[in-house]
Amino acid sequence: MTELLASVKHVFVDSQKEGAIELQAKLNTFKNTFDTDLNIEMHIAQAKVADEKKLGDLLHSATKPSLHNPCMAGTWNDILDRIESKLKRVNSSNVVWIRGLPDVGKSVLAASIAI
Repeated sequence: MTELLASVKHVFVDSQKEGAIELQAKLNTFKNTFDTDLNIEMHIAQAKVADEKKLGDLLHSATKPSLHNPCMAGTWNDILDRIESKLKRVNSSNVVWIRGLPDVGKSVLAASIAI
C-alpha cells in the first residue's frame, strides 16, 4: 500500500512539475510579447512627440519673422536708406517710429535696422 501511495505521489508531483514548466513557458512568452509591444508603443509615442515638436517649430518659424534673417536682399531699400540717414544725423533724434498694419513687415524691418 505504501508503495502504491509513493508511486501515486510521484506521478502527482511529476504532473505538477510539468504544469509548472508549461505555465512558466507561457509566462515567459507573454512577458516577451508584452516587452516587445511596450517598446513599440514607447517608440511610437516618442516619435509622435518629436514630430509634434518639429511641426510646432515649423509653424512658429512660418508665422514669426526671424530676427536672424531680416529683410530679403533688395527689399525695403528706400525705407532702410531713409532710416539710416536719419539715425546718422548728429543733431537729429535717434528714435525711429515704425508703424503699420499687422503683417506688413514692421518686425522684419526693425530686425534689419538692429543688425
